[in-house]
Amino acid sequence: MQYRYIKCDSTDKRNRPAALIKKVLWTFVITIPCVLFSSCVTCCPPENKDAPPVSEFREISISVPSGEPCPTWHTPQRGKPVVLLHALNGISPKTLEFAQEMARWGYRVYLPSLYGDCIEGQSPFGWDEALEAAKFLPDDPRWNIYGENEGPGPVLDDVREVVRFVSRREGGRQVVVIGNCLTGSFPLALLDEPAVDLAVLAQPAMPLLRDGQVIFRIPQRRIIAASTGLSDEQWHRTIAALKTNPDKRIIGFHYRNDPLAPIWKFDTIHETLRNAGISERFTAYVLAPGGMMYSRKRPDWVIGGVTKQQRTMITPHSTIINPVTKTDRDWFRKHLRKELAR
Repeated sequence: MQYRYIKCDSTDKRNRPAALIKKVLWTFVITIPCVLFSSCVTCCPPENKDAPPVSEFREISISVPSGEPCPTWHTPQRGKPVVLLHALNGISPKTLEFAQEMARWGYRVYLPSLYGDCIEGQSPFGWDEALEAAKFLPDDPRWNIYGENEGPGPVLDDVREVVRFVSRREGGRQVVVIGNCLTGSFPLALLDEPAVDLAVLAQPAMPLLRDGQVIFRIPQRRIIAASTGLSDEQWHRTIAALKTNPDKRIIGFHYRNDPLAPIWKFDTIHETLRNAGISERFTAYVLAPGGMMYSRKRPDWVIGGVTKQQRTMITPHSTIINPVTKTDRDWFRKHLRKELAR
């Protein structure tokens, strides 16, 4: 069993205060906003606190380069395979419910646990703890959550093997990869896989904001906020794959005023593809409060809509998985379903 936890060595007087301070800070970051803002979607308990029954999914184990088998659940229904990557809070109940909805659309959805087979002594199935993940991820060598242009770390190789496994298991079929928040940019780097024909980027957030930036609303430097977190080599492979295969596409979903995942990453993606002469391969669906100035200034690649969500410390953030309002959820999912059916 692979346990994820923060270690505080009480015998080391230097480490203990730092660990305690970090814990207090993250308690402030996560707990207090959840109390103050009922619209918090990334950490507040969802309306349905219980995950769907595990019996409604099938579990498999996938060997990955990191050495630890990757536990993965999938919907039992047959259909085109989709790899749905979890956000910071893990394979939450809402993520599982969304997988079931996609299964009703006619897809077989695979949900790999990128945190291992046991988290804080709990099963990753239905795990929903953004605070705990934010504590252990900076110390996990598989993840590079703050890297600007160095890639997301070895975890991406694990996801790559998951995609290959799913394609083989499904008889060599093409695979849709959906990233979300923490994993939002991962599908972009996986387009060089022959089996991946559609990359869906839902509010990509890496490089992540640091603790103090979230607490005090300090924005990232523009160069970091606009970074997709991918290395130059990963970008080169993605562009080469898009040029080689005209059927490969990128779809994005975002809130214009997302405080955790700057929208400027989408502008970087568009500009990079435009410079390569393939900007038409990227379409973004963006909700903004009031007017739709962002989409009106980018009519060739952004489809805009209006949201009533007000900007708080950490919202609006989640799009296709768990937005605050049903109206926003239906808007994002309607466009996702249409793009999947193309």
